[in-house]
Amino acid sequence: TASAGISDINGRTFTAGQGFSVEDGATFELFGAETTTLPTLNSGSTVKYTGDGDSLVDNYTLKDLTYYHLTIASVDSGDTFATPNTTEDVDGNFTLTGGTFTAPSSTFTIGGNFTHTGGTFTHNSGTVTLDDVAQTANVSGSTTFNNLTSVTAGKKITVANGTTQTVSNNFILTGSAGNRISLKGVSGGSQWNLTAVTPNVSYVDARDSNACGGTSVSAVNSVDLGNNSCWSFSQSSPNAVNIQRGVNIRRGTTIQRN
Repeated sequence: TASAGISDINGRTFTAGQGFSVEDGATFELFGAETTTLPTLNSGSTVKYTGDGDSLVDNYTLKDLTYYHLTIASVDSGDTFATPNTTEDVDGNFTLTGGTFTAPSSTFTIGGNFTHTGGTFTHNSGTVTLDDVAQTANVSGSTTFNNLTSVTAGKKITVANGTTQTVSNNFILTGSAGNRISLKGVSGGSQWNLTAVTPNVSYVDARDSNACGGTSVSAVNSVDLGNNSCWSFSQSSPNAVNIQRGVNIRRGTTIQRN
């Protein structure tokens, strides 16, 4: 059991006869091509891929695991890392600091943060979906996505000010009445840039977004929290309440719709 710190197998074959687990706060680190007993990854654990550091271009396929936090931090800039399946689910944070990460061709679901501070994110014509209402998704670094979506009502998304998020196809945010998605810059006062070809936004609270580089965003049933450019906001009209002539309404009376 890896219960704390970093367990680095450093390119070696690793076999655990009884299996092993990586606990909350611990990191299982590997190059990517090792033969290893696959661990059980508990909530809060991290798997980190670094490549072998030989200055050559190597192509790795990630282990077929159920990841909590996933980090791609290749020390060789030309190394590539691909997912083993057409869908991938990271329950916590995804971090890319080095190398090229090729996303799954279908759906890449992330519960927590999307951090891209180095290396290349290749969208592979897939969809990145931000889910898990219990976690705020902090999006940092400029990235080109194919589709970027969140359809989890109440989801909180913050984007690093000054970054540009390019969405080549569909940008979809769908909250619900009374439980809108929150989309804000990390700090107020400056903007982050959204370049989206096909935005589809409803039930969202938005702040600090400049969408002028792409298609203007028409946000339905949404709220403008300020400092947005090339966004328009609309609200559905409430159901009318009909009151017959001659009806007296006393002060303090509350009228409710059916």
